[in-house]
Amino acid sequence: MGDVINVVEAKAHFAEWMNRVAYQGHRVVIERHGKPVMAWVGMDDLARLEAIGTTPDVREQRLAALALAAEARAQIRAERHGQPMPDSTETLHDLREGRTHETDMR
Repeated sequence: MGDVINVVEAKAHFAEWMNRVAYQGHRVVIERHGKPVMAWVGMDDLARLEAIGTTPDVREQRLAALALAAEARAQIRAERHGQPMPDSTETLHDLREGRTHETDMR
């Protein structure tokens, strides 16, 4: 795979990681809550990925994956009666605030 860092590390040391990817050929997987959410790759890797993505089979797979994702979003929206998913940043903030309040009460 490559280096695996969490989003906090990615934000705190962006320039350092950018240099590793751009000039040293590193590949970096960014995790949020222990799950991979994205990757940083150099321009050579991106060019190879884009070349692979132009074949008909891959294009069809991408379209099928996008259709499945749209279907899943529609199903979630229907289950939530049109209400959007809560913002994860706000949810984490509220949980931390609650935990801080509980600790202060002890």
